[in-house]
Amino acid sequence: MEVKGKTKDTISARRDMAKHCKRRKLNVNESTENAREVMPKAPYVLSKEQKRSLCEWIHNLKFPDGYSSNLGRCVDMKQHRLFGLKSHDCHVFMERLLPIALRELLPQNSVTFLKFFVNSRKWMSKELRKGIKKIRHTSEFKKRSAQASKNKKGPNKGIAHIQGSVSSRELARRHYDTHKEILTPADWFRKTHMKEDGDWVDDKAQNVWEEYKKKAGKQGSKEDNNAYLEAAGGINKDGSVYGMGSLSQFYYPLPNLKKRGKKLPPSSIVVQLEEQLETTKQELKTTQDELRATQEEWKKHKETTEKEKQAFQKTLLDMKKDMARMSEALHCSDFSINTSDFSAHG
Repeated sequence: MEVKGKTKDTISARRDMAKHCKRRKLNVNESTENAREVMPKAPYVLSKEQKRSLCEWIHNLKFPDGYSSNLGRCVDMKQHRLFGLKSHDCHVFMERLLPIALRELLPQNSVTFLKFFVNSRKWMSKELRKGIKKIRHTSEFKKRSAQASKNKKGPNKGIAHIQGSVSSRELARRHYDTHKEILTPADWFRKTHMKEDGDWVDDKAQNVWEEYKKKAGKQGSKEDNNAYLEAAGGINKDGSVYGMGSLSQFYYPLPNLKKRGKKLPPSSIVVQLEEQLETTKQELKTTQDELRATQEEWKKHKETTEKEKQAFQKTLLDMKKDMARMSEALHCSDFSINTSDFSAHG
C-alpha cells in the first residue's frame, strides 16, 4: 500500500533484489534526463483507487462474536492505511482476509504466490520452529499462558476496557485531533472503562472510580492526578498504571523502566505537544521580531514628529513676532497721520 515510512519497497531493497533475485522488471533504472534512479512499479503495489476499495471493504467487514476485533476501527479512510492492529488481528488478516481482498485487485500470479506464502509453512526454518516449541515448554511461558486462559474465561472474557483493538495512544491522538484537548487521567479512565449505559466494565473499575471520587481535587491539578494514581494502586512493577495503558508514561513518571535502562518511546501526545511547542516558539519569535520592528518604526516616527513639532512651534513663534512688529508699525503710522491732521485744522 506504499504507506510513507512503513513500506519496505525502497531503493536499497531493489538494489539487493537485483543481486539476489531474477526479477529484472523490478530493477532500478537510471533516468537519462536528471540522472535519478527510477523504481518501476511492482505488480503487488496498489493504486490509489485500489487502496480506497480495500479500505472500504475492511471497514464494512462483519465477524462472528469472538472471531476477531472490529477491524473497521483500524482503517484510516483519509490516508488509506491500516493502523493499531493487534497480533491476533494481523494473524486473521494475513491468513484469512488478505488472499480474498487482493484477489480482484492484483494480477493472478501475485495472488497465487501470496496464497502459497500464507498457507505454507516452508518459509519458517526447522531451527526456528524448534526454538519456538522449546519456548512453549518453559515454566514462564506456561505460567503466562495459564493466566491468559484464566482471563479469557472470566466474566469479561479478558476485556477490561471499551476501546477495542485501538491502542491508548492512537485513541488519545484521535481525541486530540478532534477536540484539541488532553484529558486528565480520571477523564481518560472514565472514557475507556465506562459503557454507554453508564455501567463500568468490571467491579475493579467501579471500585477505582469510587475511591478516586473520595480523594478528587481540582480537575487537571497535580493533586487530582495524584488522587487517581493512589486510587488506581500506584505505579505497577512494569511501570504502568491501571487504566492508562501506554499513556502511563505521559501522565506519570516510570522510574522502574528507567532504572532497568530501557529506552521509553515518546508518547504520541508528547510528540504532538513538542511540535506544538516548537511551532508556538517560532510564532512567538516572529511576533517578537515584528514587535521590535514596530517599536523601531514608532521610535523613528516619534522622533520625526517631535522634530516637526519643534519646527512648527518655531515657525509659529516667528509668525507671532512678525505680527507684533507689523502691528507696532501700523500703530505708529496711524498716530503720525492723526497728528498732521490736527495741526492742519489748528
